[in-house]
Amino acid sequence: MMAGPASNISTLGVIKNEMGSAVLVRYLLGVSLSAIGFATLLDFGLAFFAIDITEQMSHSHEMLPQWFGLACAGLITFLAIKPLRKLVL
Repeated sequence: MMAGPASNISTLGVIKNEMGSAVLVRYLLGVSLSAIGFATLLDFGLAFFAIDITEQMSHSHEMLPQWFGLACAGLITFLAIKPLRKLVL
């Protein structure tokens, strides 16, 4: 995720114009190695703690109790409707 904005064409053009080609090569090398290093570290952490990403991203309605979800929806509705807030408060 960090390598995308750090390596877009406008950023690369500014770095090359302001600092030169040698700095641009070092910059791209640093961004690439950092991205690969952090991805490897993430993979190691997921394997070490036995975390399954597909299971974590699966669709589930059982994360919160139904009463809590309804209470939060009611609170958000109450706070979002300005005339209702003026009547009650």
